[in-house]
Amino acid sequence: MALIPVEDNPGLFRDSITGSIVNKNTSDYEIYVNSRNRMRTKEERINDLESKVDNLSGDIGDIKTMLQTLISK
Repeated sequence: MALIPVEDNPGLFRDSITGSIVNKNTSDYEIYVNSRNRMRTKEERINDLESKVDNLSGDIGDIKTMLQTLISK
């Protein structure tokens, strides 16, 4: 398997047997993985906050119902 450099793209090589493109630039890959992990963490935080807001909304509704029951008696 010989790797042939791709024109105007340092770090990218074409496999002479399969014709596939191979990225030999590990720093670009690490940047991509870190970015993906940050986005995943951000999405998890957003989902967690939405869940907490939904729970608080339900709790406030329960408190409102209890207060209305107390007032009506």
